[in-house]
Amino acid sequence: MAQKHRRQADSISGTNKPRRSYHKLPGGCELDGCGPDLTLADHGLSEFVGQVPVASSPGIRDTPMRTATSETSLIGRPLEEIAEMVQHDYQRLDEIPEEQCGGRLITGIGATAVRQAYPSEIGLVRPPGGLLQAVRFIPILDDLLRSLWLLGAANRDTCILLDGRARFGKLTCILNSFIPVGKRKIVLCPAHIPSAWYIPTERLKRWLGHRMVLGSSLTVVFSRKQLDVLPRLLRVPSAKFVYMPYEAPNSASLPISLEIGGYVFSGGNSQRDYRTLFEAVRDTGIPVIVSATDPKVYAGLDVPENVILVAAHEPAYTRLMAASRFVVVPIVPGLVRGAGEAIVCNAMWHSRPVICADDISICEYIDEGVTGFVTPPGDAARLRERIIELWTQPTRAAEMGRAAFAVVSADRTDKHYCRRLRALGILVTMAK
Repeated sequence: MAQKHRRQADSISGTNKPRRSYHKLPGGCELDGCGPDLTLADHGLSEFVGQVPVASSPGIRDTPMRTATSETSLIGRPLEEIAEMVQHDYQRLDEIPEEQCGGRLITGIGATAVRQAYPSEIGLVRPPGGLLQAVRFIPILDDLLRSLWLLGAANRDTCILLDGRARFGKLTCILNSFIPVGKRKIVLCPAHIPSAWYIPTERLKRWLGHRMVLGSSLTVVFSRKQLDVLPRLLRVPSAKFVYMPYEAPNSASLPISLEIGGYVFSGGNSQRDYRTLFEAVRDTGIPVIVSATDPKVYAGLDVPENVILVAAHEPAYTRLMAASRFVVVPIVPGLVRGAGEAIVCNAMWHSRPVICADDISICEYIDEGVTGFVTPPGDAARLRERIIELWTQPTRAAEMGRAAFAVVSADRTDKHYCRRLRALGILVTMAK
């Protein structure tokens, strides 16, 4: 029996949120995150390094359900127009009503959040158990069988919803890109360039990423900066991408209220820059708890006396985060794709402000000085200033935490994310 799949947003650990964290998807479909991500500089896109995008938060307000007239509706438009309009304003997806029906939506993985949210609308398509048993010891054949079966089940009125973090999802898009006539309609979310260790060259990784995006109808990214970076990197039209923010996976449950606040919390494995964090808090006397399940992320680093390293699993991970005064998320600079979106949104859901050191994705999730602070990645001195500033102002930290919760609850909950992904699938099935 396939083990229960729970979504992973931080790519490697998944221990930063409850109930959704496995390296393997059901039936052996693996997450393709085994190799190191390349930086922008590695790809010759150095001009983007250090550019911190403006936060894309809707601000501290309620987000009422939006409606559209026949003249402004996204329904029935060409894909290029849909992409352009959603790139300009992702909340246009909120105009698609819950009762709106389009074509058929299918997926190849049963326990994804969007299918759990809409089980009667999103069909599950996978090969018979006997066939899967025959290839269960050869993961790539398992993925290939699932991909071909899913593509074969789709028709002109069907949209396939795929997880771009899974090798199975990437492979399905790559295969679809080679179909000469009648390509299947696919929404890929999110965009993850293949980076596994067994892909021998960076040129091959970019080529596979190129084919992956060409094989999708629309590919979702979690930061606006990637709308500029990925089309140039992968040599694909910008109209292949749409932006919508990630969610707070913890929002599937009520926020945790633990008023302890005697330490700063940081955690996660994917693309973390704990070297910069350790230098930032060294000799400050500020207690810091860092939870990372992969020892390699801090191997060889000089850990300050005021830092406690743990490898907490759920629910302890979330409780440690929710009981902190605020959360710090240090990301390595110049990445092609983002990291840490889940921990940032989860911290805000639990009313904790966030200081992030980033220049590709999560920096867009912070309203500077309102819900947290953004510092240049790798800049220990600037990070130190912000940590000390917020630590010495607990009342302000609490106010920023309340503001952070208001932003997430208005726009970045599990419900918002699943509804928007479903809306994309409907728009693709009904596109001209």
